[in-house]
Amino acid sequence: MKIDRLLDDALGQFPEKPALIYRDRSWSFSSLDDISRRLAGGLVNLGIRPGDRIAIFTPNCPELLFTYLACLKLGAIAVPLNYRYQLPGVRFALEHSQASLVVAHEDLVDRLPPRLPGIAPKGYYVTGDTSYPSFLELLAARPFERTAFEASEPAIILYTSGSTGSPKGVLHSRGSLSAVIEATVQLEDVKPDDVSLVRSPCCHAAGLLTQLTTELSVGATSVLAMRSPPQETVELMRRHRVTRTRMAAADLTDFVRYATEHAVRLPYLRVCMAGGDTHSIETLRHFEEHFGFLPTQGIAMTELPVPCVCNPVNGPQKIGSLGLPLPGAEVRLVDDHDQDIAPGSVGEIVLRHPAMCVGYWRNPDATDELFSHGWLHMGDLAREDEEGYLWFVGRKKLIIVRRGSNIAPIEVEQVLNAHPKVYDSVVVGAPHPSEGQCPVAYVAPHDPLDPPTEDELRDFVGERLAAYKVPVLIFLLTDLPKSGTGKHDRRLLTRHIAQVLGDGSDSRVSVPDIIIGV
Repeated sequence: MKIDRLLDDALGQFPEKPALIYRDRSWSFSSLDDISRRLAGGLVNLGIRPGDRIAIFTPNCPELLFTYLACLKLGAIAVPLNYRYQLPGVRFALEHSQASLVVAHEDLVDRLPPRLPGIAPKGYYVTGDTSYPSFLELLAARPFERTAFEASEPAIILYTSGSTGSPKGVLHSRGSLSAVIEATVQLEDVKPDDVSLVRSPCCHAAGLLTQLTTELSVGATSVLAMRSPPQETVELMRRHRVTRTRMAAADLTDFVRYATEHAVRLPYLRVCMAGGDTHSIETLRHFEEHFGFLPTQGIAMTELPVPCVCNPVNGPQKIGSLGLPLPGAEVRLVDDHDQDIAPGSVGEIVLRHPAMCVGYWRNPDATDELFSHGWLHMGDLAREDEEGYLWFVGRKKLIIVRRGSNIAPIEVEQVLNAHPKVYDSVVVGAPHPSEGQCPVAYVAPHDPLDPPTEDELRDFVGERLAAYKVPVLIFLLTDLPKSGTGKHDRRLLTRHIAQVLGDGSDSRVSVPDIIIGV
C-alpha cells in the first residue's frame, strides 16, 4: 500500500460507506476524497507547494483528518501539534518547523502566537466563527488533481518530548508511512468491516498513523472521539458496534474497572491494542476474564510507530511480556557499546524496519544518536526469554510517561528555574496507580527564608506548559543532592519519592533539609 493511494481501494469498492464518524455526523470515503482535494486546491491557491509545512493545531476533529489528507495529496508536510500545548510550545513548534500556514481549532485560538515575521506567513485558518480567516474559505476551490511523489519525500513531522527538553520533530517519509500501514494491517488484523474507536490523540502517531490512516487504507470505519470517562467510551462502543480500539495503560485500567462493576458486555469488540506504557497483569487478566480475549501488548515509539515487538493478535500471548519481534523487523538487545548481550541478560532494544522515521527535523546530532551504528535505539531495556519473547525492564531515558504522554524533566525544570524565587530544581517521575507516572519537583529557593509557595510554582508552570506536565508534588529543599560527579542525584530523589509514597523498602534515603514537603 502506497500512501499516495490511501483511499483508492475504498473508493473503488464502497465509495459511499462511512469512513469517518464524529459525534452525530459521518463522511463517506467519496466525501473525504472530495473535501481533501478541494482543501488541497485551496492551499495551492495560497501558494503552498510540495515540501511546505502545514501545522494542524486541533483536538481530534474532522478538520484534522481533512488537512492531513490534503497535505498528502499535494505533497506538503503535515505538522500536527499537541492540542495541550500552551502558547510557548505552539510558538516553538511553528518556528522550528517553519510552518507556512496553520489550521487551528476555535477553542485553541488564545494559544496562537502573534503573527510575527517567520511565523505562519500564509496565515491562520480557524474552524468556527472567530476573527481569524475561516477554515471553510480553504474549501472554496477546485479539486486538486493528485500528483505522484517519490517514497523518499517527507510527509509528516510529529513532535515528541525528548530527554534534552525541547520537543523533537520526528520526520516520516511517504515510504515510512506506507510501511506503517502495511505492517499495522498485518499485525493487528485490520479488516474492511471493522469499526474502530479512535480515542488516542491524533496529534500523535498512535491515533493518526496506526489507527486513522491504517483504517482508511483498508476501507474500515473510524469513530473519532477524545479521551473520555469509561461510561462515555462504552456508550460509543455500543452505539457504533465497535470492533477494535486502542487504550493507554491508565485508560485501560479505568475501563476494565468500570466494565467489571457495571457488567458491561461488548459482543462486537475483538481487538484492543494496549499501548502507551506498561500494563498491570491484574488489569490484563480482568480484561480477558470479562471480554474473552487479551489486550494486545507491544512496544512502539513515534520514531517507529509499528509495534515491532508485539504479542500476536491472533496467536499465543504471554501476558505481561512485550511479545515477539514482528516479521520483517530486525531486533537486537545490546549493551552500552552496541554489542549483543548474553542470553538472559538485560539490554537496550535496537531495531531496523522500513517504518522507521527519516530522523529529526533540523536536528542532525539527535538523528545520529537515534540511529547509532545504523540501528534505531529505543531507549528501553528488556530481556529475552527462552521462547524469544521480550520482557520490559525499564527506561534507559529519563522520560516520565503520564497516561501515555511523555514529559521531559528538563523542560519542566527550565520553567521552574525561570521563577524569580527558584535557584535550582530537579523533576523526577513518581509511580502512580492510574496515571503510570507523575512529575514530582524538588526545588531549591534562592532564599530559604522566603521560598515560593506551592501554588505560586504550580500556577507559574501551568501558565507555560500543558497541564499534565505540572508537578503533582513539590518539595522545597535547602539544597539539591548531588552525585559523586557533581550532577543532580536523580536516582536518590527517585528513591526518596518512592519511599515517601510507601514502596515498602527497608533501605532509608535522606535528602537535604526539607523546608516544605507537600
